[in-house]
Amino acid sequence: MCDFLFDLPEEIIRDSVFSSLNVKDISLLELSVLGKPLHRETLKKAVKRTFQGYKESTIDELGLSWMFHRKMSVKDVQLSSHSSPLVLREMLPHLHHLSLRSNHHVTESTIGEIVPHLKNLTSFELTENQLITDRAILRMAQCCPKLQKIVLSGCKFLTDASLTAIAELCPLLHSLDVSGCHRLTDEGIKQVVQHCSLVQLNAQGCALLTDVSVLAVARHAPQLHTFDIQGCVEITDTSMVALSARCAQLTNLNVSGCTKVSDQTVMALSEHCPLLQSLSLMDCDHVTNKSISAMSWHCPKLLNLILGNCINMIDAPIITISTHCVELQSVDLSHCRQITDASILTLSEHCVHLHSVNIAHCRQLSETAVIALSQRCVKLQHLDLTSCPFVTNNTLVRIAASCTRLQSLIVARCRRVGELGVTHLATHCPALTHLDLTECASVTDSAITVLAELCPRLKMLHLSCCTSLTDAAVSALCAHSRFLEVLDLSGCAQITDFSLLALGEKTRQLSQLDVTYCDMVSESAKKLYKDSVPSCRFKATGMSKF
Repeated sequence: MCDFLFDLPEEIIRDSVFSSLNVKDISLLELSVLGKPLHRETLKKAVKRTFQGYKESTIDELGLSWMFHRKMSVKDVQLSSHSSPLVLREMLPHLHHLSLRSNHHVTESTIGEIVPHLKNLTSFELTENQLITDRAILRMAQCCPKLQKIVLSGCKFLTDASLTAIAELCPLLHSLDVSGCHRLTDEGIKQVVQHCSLVQLNAQGCALLTDVSVLAVARHAPQLHTFDIQGCVEITDTSMVALSARCAQLTNLNVSGCTKVSDQTVMALSEHCPLLQSLSLMDCDHVTNKSISAMSWHCPKLLNLILGNCINMIDAPIITISTHCVELQSVDLSHCRQITDASILTLSEHCVHLHSVNIAHCRQLSETAVIALSQRCVKLQHLDLTSCPFVTNNTLVRIAASCTRLQSLIVARCRRVGELGVTHLATHCPALTHLDLTECASVTDSAITVLAELCPRLKMLHLSCCTSLTDAAVSALCAHSRFLEVLDLSGCAQITDFSLLALGEKTRQLSQLDVTYCDMVSESAKKLYKDSVPSCRFKATGMSKF
């Protein structure tokens, strides 16, 4: 893109950029309301990102209105957390999909104003909203009868009245996510499954639900393929066995934290659900080796298996799973303290398509097994080695050399990791988006500088108690990490006001920042940061840990 373009009038720039685009889906666009005419700097970013192949752009209300008047086909919109849905006034009748994830501008009156114009809406997402009540959901259900997918995750004030309205007024609904809506009871779930042909239901964290809900699902939703009831502690084997027998199409099941679920449920799944691809059993203490071994024989299509905190797990069922479910892509064995190298070596030999492995707190493993895993499973993108005492700089060097697609690495409390390991990681894994170096005190400013320069996509960086770091490391992040969203500097005692002021000025995209126990940061700097970046979840209390 030639620099002279930016000297042209903004109207011409806008036409030159957007007239060539066939915008059919802008669900990935970040739409921000600037509240004033289009800024040249904003447009520069839009132009550069468009022509460099980025999927995210920043445009203002003028840009949206302009796109509409050019009669572009805009059917899918996702608004960022700082955007008002009212920018979409002219587009509303044409929308099929609207996502308001974590959008705090949405109120009861906002919903009341926009939903009458959304007659063609088939998918609606509103998450982490503390302002919406049953009245707004009733209004939405009345005005949007074509809805097929509804996501209301984290809307904590919703009750069964919302589900009753949805059940009665949205007969085409097939996917519902009410995770974190902790006021919901069995009655609401019963209403929905009786009136709608659900194939996906996420009720994670709805702790008031009992076997009554699951039995209703089993009876009325035999076509169900995805079911998430994580943390529903009152669910027992009684209802889960019935579900397994009636819902033979089940492919994804999450019962993590359902502490009353045991081998009986897993055996029933093995017998009746041969299509099962994903099973999460984290914290299910009563699940033993016997049922996991049986599953390996009957569910060959298994792709994802989570057994974290299944404290009775030993090598035998993991070896059996590895040899029979060779298409396995993701496995979580965190806190399975009896697991040894035998499990990991067998996994690495047979399951070469693995892209995610969690062996946090598996203290009987050795570096040999993890290096073998990295050499044979070169598609690895996510690896969690938290509190694995064998992890050293050499481990990271070997992992980085083989797993160049790595996106997420957690080596928290691996205290032998330092500059050499992080530098090699940054050099060979440019796609890295998440790195956790908590309590890796040997990590230096130079290592973080290399990381910032060579891993431009970094979004989450945990540096808690990396006591060697100074303001120089933060300066490097400010200069290069423009996508950084989460930064943990807690316990970095050498960080000063300079870092906080620089972050406030240059990384305003941060959604979470922790400077707890950074006692060289003054109260005035903390207040200034909090005032200047109000959208950031900012933690700054506490005195030094050291």
